[in-house]
Amino acid sequence: AQDERLVAQMRRYAKRRFGEAWVGAADDFADAAEAVQLFGPWSVYCFEVPSRPIVAWFLEECRARLGAGEREWLLAQQPAWTSIWEVLAVEPGKSVTVRDLLSGEERRVHEARGSAVLAPRDSILGRVVDHEGVSVFCGIHPRPLAPFEAAEVVRKARSKLRRQSAVPLERLRGEPFGRFL
Repeated sequence: AQDERLVAQMRRYAKRRFGEAWVGAADDFADAAEAVQLFGPWSVYCFEVPSRPIVAWFLEECRARLGAGEREWLLAQQPAWTSIWEVLAVEPGKSVTVRDLLSGEERRVHEARGSAVLAPRDSILGRVVDHEGVSVFCGIHPRPLAPFEAAEVVRKARSKLRRQSAVPLERLRGEPFGRFL
């Protein structure tokens, strides 16, 4: 709930502060409204205007209006990255264990709603945020990929990165790569 509130606040800030330059974030999506679960967070945590994501501008210019918990949450967003996460295990109503198919990183993600519909071997495009010892999804595409579909996305991503082994996280954190995915 805190993230949804902060994302909405940053979206209003971005629209006022950057206008059309920020509105261009939607150009990277075939249908931003359909993928709002991914687009909303991506537009403020990843999309760069002009050379930094909205969250960095927001923290710099609005820090005094934020509570300590809000600042900590926004800072925890910055090391997160967009990738293809394969579901390894599901604990319905509680969590999913996922592995990033590009970096090899694994997380047990607290996810009540998603754990009701995800199954092992599904893959999702999204971001996992680590905060205070808990991992959560923060921006996921609404449609899981079957193993064959995920393998094709991973093949194309590895080709773009020219990397067949584990991809360093710094390469995955860049806005251009997130935009590619």
